[in-house]
Amino acid sequence: MVLGTVMGAGWAVYVDWAFFSSTIRFDLVWPSLLLQALGIVTSVILASTIAIYSGAPFLAAGVIEVGVLISSLFSQLKGFMKWSPTNLLNPTNWLIHPISWTDLWRPLVLIGILIVGCLILIMVKPLRNQHAVRRVEAITE
Repeated sequence: MVLGTVMGAGWAVYVDWAFFSSTIRFDLVWPSLLLQALGIVTSVILASTIAIYSGAPFLAAGVIEVGVLISSLFSQLKGFMKWSPTNLLNPTNWLIHPISWTDLWRPLVLIGILIVGCLILIMVKPLRNQHAVRRVEAITE
């Protein structure tokens, strides 16, 4: 995943540089990439939590996709985007202007709460099928 992210970022930066060479600040590429990767990892953890509890990975992917779609519909509302963790999925403005950490603390706090909450939910999930767990334990012994 890391290799794919770095390669994709490299190609994206190259294409952006080829078309918009006068507006990209290359010193902002890595912070932008790290923030976007944090947004993607948060989406994956949230989708995994939904899939674990629902038993339907397709439903989890759909919920995340609808969440991102709804967030993009409300992206013009300043108050919403100040708090929206999906703001980190599209860091195009950060490649042109310096990253203002005062604008990012709200989404970062929400992402932290979301990740910790999802990981706690995954850890305390009650096992649905005790018989399957016993079979796996018997195989490993």
